[in-house]
Amino acid sequence: MIRGNIEGIRQSALDELERLFETDWARDQFLPDRLLNTLVRFTDQLNREIMVYMSREGNVLEISIGSAASVSLPERSLRRSV
Repeated sequence: MIRGNIEGIRQSALDELERLFETDWARDQFLPDRLLNTLVRFTDQLNREIMVYMSREGNVLEISIGSAASVSLPERSLRRSV
């Protein structure tokens, strides 16, 4: 489920973002090129910030859409201290 400021966004765009949850991303890459390109494209199209939380296993855990200036980062219990 996409969280945040989804008002006014076409369902087809939301569906495409939802498919990110189903994609198997490489564990050995910090930010896979395909994900980066998708985020850049949607940020440009929507003129809104997009946040994606990913697990160390390469699974998308959460997607949130913010405003043109910012997006909130909810606390995740899976974070590890460094």
